[in-house]
Amino acid sequence: MATRQVMKHCQTCNRQTLHLQQYTSAGTHILLLIITGGIWLIVLAAYYVSAGWLVGLLSGRGQCTSCGSSPTSSTGHSKSNPIATSNAGKSTSPLVVIVIATILVALVSGLTMGANSPAKTRAPQDQPLAGAVPDESPTTGGWTPLTEVASDEELGRVCRAVVAATMGHRVDIVRLDHVRNGEADVLYNRPSDETLWRIRCKMDGGALVWRTIDALGPGTGLGRWRNGPYDARITVAVQGNTIRVTQTFSDGSNIHDVEFSS
Repeated sequence: MATRQVMKHCQTCNRQTLHLQQYTSAGTHILLLIITGGIWLIVLAAYYVSAGWLVGLLSGRGQCTSCGSSPTSSTGHSKSNPIATSNAGKSTSPLVVIVIATILVALVSGLTMGANSPAKTRAPQDQPLAGAVPDESPTTGGWTPLTEVASDEELGRVCRAVVAATMGHRVDIVRLDHVRNGEADVLYNRPSDETLWRIRCKMDGGALVWRTIDALGPGTGLGRWRNGPYDARITVAVQGNTIRVTQTFSDGSNIHDVEFSS
């Protein structure tokens, strides 16, 4: 199974955090469609329609990179190993059962229907989220929106504040590694398990965007920039030595507005 990075609500942290999640790749779905003669479309339809047990079987619930926990049910989390692939075994066995059952159904259907074509099952399309809400950076009370940085030092300070805010950690544990070509690399040891996490930040279109470095282990490379249509837009404002971080999501909800002194 493949691994992806998604922003999800963590019950333990009580906020949106970065999760590492196992999921069934598109190539696997295509192969199963061919093997089962199209009957796998029924499973895909349930996969996209259901937000419950089937999604949980075919797609790992994910591991929170902030607290190191992963959901064991729809109402809570339990501690898991810091290695993101630890959930693979929990989701593979149910997937094998579903695959075998689907193949058996395909064989039985083929025997009973003979030369008749199997009924086509149409997988519903994903419904897009609400349109993005324009940025509402603070402009009153002495706060000055920061749409660009004047120096590498300022970019490093802003990146530390944003990473601390979005990951739910104290700003003093987030350290600046280096700034190169307008991109700042910061790192921190997660307090829950002391694992090392690295984040790269840059200013883009008046907002700060970030991506992970080697999130799945040493040498695994860079994650994607969090500047997609469904990613949170992160804006910052300054007042003296204090940095205010605001996350605005595509559904219009402001998750937090936190001040950091650095």
